Amino acid sequence: MDLAILSTIFDKRVNAFNILVEISIQDYLETARKIINKNYFQRKRITTSFTTYSLLKKDLEKGCVIPAIVLAHIPNSQNEAGNADKKITDDALNKIFKSEDLIILDGLQRTYTIMDLDDDLKSKTPEEKNIFLKSKIRLEIYIGMNRLSILYRTLTLNTGQTPMTLRHQIEILYNDFPTTYEKDKISLFKEVDTNRPGRIGEYNFKYILDGFQSYLDQNELPIDRGELLESLKRLDEENQNTFNSVDLFESFLKTYHGFVKKMDAISSGWVCSEELAVRFNKNPFGKDTYEIFSKAQPITGFGAAIGILKDNKFISGLEDISDLVEKISLKKSPEETFSYFLETLDKVKQNAKKIGDEQRKFFRFFFRNLFMKEGDSFLDFEKSIKDAYRAYNI
Repeated sequence: MDLAILSTIFDKRVNAFNILVEISIQDYLETARKIINKNYFQRKRITTSFTTYSLLKKDLEKGCVIPAIVLAHIPNSQNEAGNADKKITDDALNKIFKSEDLIILDGLQRTYTIMDLDDDLKSKTPEEKNIFLKSKIRLEIYIGMNRLSILYRTLTLNTGQTPMTLRHQIEILYNDFPTTYEKDKISLFKEVDTNRPGRIGEYNFKYILDGFQSYLDQNELPIDRGELLESLKRLDEENQNTFNSVDLFESFLKTYHGFVKKMDAISSGWVCSEELAVRFNKNPFGKDTYEIFSKAQPITGFGAAIGILKDNKFISGLEDISDLVEKISLKKSPEETFSYFLETLDKVKQNAKKIGDEQRKFFRFFFRNLFMKEGDSFLDFEKSIKDAYRAYNI
């Protein structure tokens, strides 16, 4: 493998060495095809044909020099992270590169473009393809980073033309959290998954994470990129805190799942009729209880409300909510109750400047009223809707 070190710089922020190397496209492809699907830190592939990457493919064929692709070597253990040899030789780096213990931090789309062009050139003459394969590209390879440092560098690098979605960034932050709970028949779906949630027990991983974050922060509004990086910074500094509370996350998830199951049970499997849907331009907030309560707005509203109730000592914890959920009942028919619910949510939508944020706020009031023992709406589903809308409008 023809791989040559151009320079080595120590990155003090991530406590690792950044090595700039030059390599032929042929040698890069040999490793890239083996590691392309192993990095859960990365985004999805851009599938739209009319993008700058289609132009890049043409430029590459003409010998265009592209920005360096950034890789990281995954240490075998956390003890190895940060202990990389200060004198990385060409031979040592070649050995690391051949080990396949690499992930792509920045340059996934460029890598796909190179691979696509390589496939396209199969119809060309050997001479034409050889010119492409022998062309040089630059790589930056980080040696000695731990997982949090890899994540931090991934998030700060992905700020270009096709940045990683905030949803994917948050999923990465909580990557160690389980997404399958077989005993409870719960599955969480990530952005990179091909399937999507569609029935009780299936939820969007990001929405549940948003709800959990709302529970911790007592705030239903979604965190932004800056807040995400601050969370990551705290993790890096403390090495453990509430963000690593897998048990607490599981308790939050199962409590909310219990609520969704209860709603489905007491509504007798209610489904929005075609006649009712027409009143909302055939686009009601949800067409059944699962669709209503599997969205980010109710999940974050639930998290914020329960966090506030706990902080104000109205409840001792999530276990109290699990007990209260079983006592919820409807005083009116499911049709009347959920028609009223959809009508109220539609009024929130019609008067909102930021629809999602306003809906989250409404659900915070709704769940607070529903589970606050000292309130007039305690465990009264219909009255909780009415009082939530009144409080929302104040």
